[in-house]
Amino acid sequence: MSVASVGEDKLFVASNGRTVYAFNPDTATASQCNAPCDKLWPPVTVTGTPPSTIGGVKITTLTRSDGTKQVVVNGHPVYTFASDTKAGDTKGQGIGGMWYYVNSNGEPDKG
Repeated sequence: MSVASVGEDKLFVASNGRTVYAFNPDTATASQCNAPCDKLWPPVTVTGTPPSTIGGVKITTLTRSDGTKQVVVNGHPVYTFASDTKAGDTKGQGIGGMWYYVNSNGEPDKG
């Protein structure tokens, strides 16, 4: 996971360069996007321990119901979007008024 420039914006991306998103109903300790939601919005997961900060933004994890560890950026569990087919895509931005990419400050960008 890192911060990258996508168009004119700087935002968090997964290790494969795909944009990461936050889901409004989530909390820092619980994901509300489980089966079948997680097929369209795969959670960003890790094995081991991620860095505690990236670009000055706090990084933690939560344990999902299936036992995997999901990355949490500044209190927001993060996901990729299945319809983003390449690095730099942001097709999930604003979907349903609930999904927003995570900007370089670690916040869902609702702008």
